[in-house]
Amino acid sequence: SNITRDPGHWSTSASYCFHAADTQSGIHTVEVYYDDQFHALTQEEPGVYRFTADANGSYQIIVTDLIGNKTTVNVSEALIDQQAPEISQVAPQQTWDPEKNTVQITVTDDHELVSVVITDASGQPWPLTRENDTFSSEITSNGEYTVTATDRAGNSSSVNFTVQHIDTTAPTKPVLSSSANEKWVNVDVSLTANSTDTQSGIAAYWYTNQECPFDKATWKKMDLENGAGSLQLSEEQDLTYYVVAEDSVGRISETAAISVSIDKTAPSDVSLAYGTGEGSGYLRTVNGNFIYNDLVSFTAAAKDTASGVVKYEYRITGEQKDTGWIPLSAGEEGIAPVVADLPDGIYSIYVCVTDQAGNCSGEYTLTSSGTAVKFILENTPAADAERSGAPAVSMVTSEGVYTDAWTAQTVTVNVAGSSAISGIEYYEYCIDYTDPTLQDIAWTKVPVSDGKFTFDIDSDTNAVYAFRAVTYAGNQSRQISRIVKVQKTSPNAA
Repeated sequence: SNITRDPGHWSTSASYCFHAADTQSGIHTVEVYYDDQFHALTQEEPGVYRFTADANGSYQIIVTDLIGNKTTVNVSEALIDQQAPEISQVAPQQTWDPEKNTVQITVTDDHELVSVVITDASGQPWPLTRENDTFSSEITSNGEYTVTATDRAGNSSSVNFTVQHIDTTAPTKPVLSSSANEKWVNVDVSLTANSTDTQSGIAAYWYTNQECPFDKATWKKMDLENGAGSLQLSEEQDLTYYVVAEDSVGRISETAAISVSIDKTAPSDVSLAYGTGEGSGYLRTVNGNFIYNDLVSFTAAAKDTASGVVKYEYRITGEQKDTGWIPLSAGEEGIAPVVADLPDGIYSIYVCVTDQAGNCSGEYTLTSSGTAVKFILENTPAADAERSGAPAVSMVTSEGVYTDAWTAQTVTVNVAGSSAISGIEYYEYCIDYTDPTLQDIAWTKVPVSDGKFTFDIDSDTNAVYAFRAVTYAGNQSRQISRIVKVQKTSPNAA
């Protein structure tokens, strides 16, 4: 009698307590059978017995008195549960999120599930929501977690899982590189951006050429390939580009900056002028050409509104010498070289101007009415022996070529020719009379007509005539002397 079960609900085993008594002959045996097999029991005190049921089914209690009378009681056990809950699915979110990870867990139990708990490595529990057999939890930290399910009988099962799709860090500050190997270039420029993100990965690179906070409404995307950003620039510019990296959850890196300077336009307004001031070597201009003595000077200038002028080159060419291109560093103010050590000759000056991007103006020379303006250099000789050749002098009379013999004929003198780079401006002559009573005639200038001059000696004379040419550069030729003896007056009779 008084059969009780402890506990009174689902359990992994149950303890049954019962009383057995016989008021006449007394109790001989008390036995318990399960599945026709003897089942252990204990006597706690006289008349009080206990056995443990560890499986569902029918338990048979048989009490026998001393004379063989038996009482049999069947106990039906149906609340034994030794099967732990089944955690059939633990599914952390596999897409990246900047703040949380939603874990989906499916737990089933054949009888009565009483709790499902998620704990982190420190034992801290995380809240769960339930819908039928599905449990959900929003976890806000990456790490190792354990889900434990327990049923009414106390059976439990656990599954460990890892949360790793919460992106907690922004990409690294982009490393920017440029295809330009100088500050200024005259070609298209490619910009490359490289950043790293060990969590959700790089999703985009954004750029602007305005110094301002990041804003998707105003910044533009770079091309993205294999985790790197690229941008092609072709327009002329001198700008700073600002670049950020964005990862897959929208976290933004620090801003990186790089300068781009493209100048595809050559220097303009190239000018060239021959020097005419003091110390320039300038003498005069004849027939549009500038004449210099011993040295030549000039000035050159240009404008470049983008990268700026960085180099001038000049070249002096003529039949006597070609200097080749000579570079001079300068800025917008231009250059003013003085060139010496050139041989006599007729020359042209060419100038080429280059800006910092490498654009060249091309060859430029001074022109007038479409014709190149040249300069003539005629050096001053150091000694008379080095002067240019003397002019050619011829003398004739009506009888033919005159020599230095006495003649009664008029002597016609023709002076012409002389090697001179700058040309003959005029001739000079002087007369040295053999008669000391006569006044010698100093050097006298005579005009040139078609490169020569002619005069007649038609009076009595006995003298040395000297002739020389003077060039436009002011240099005198070697002189040439001729003896002239003319007597047209009859002798006196005494």
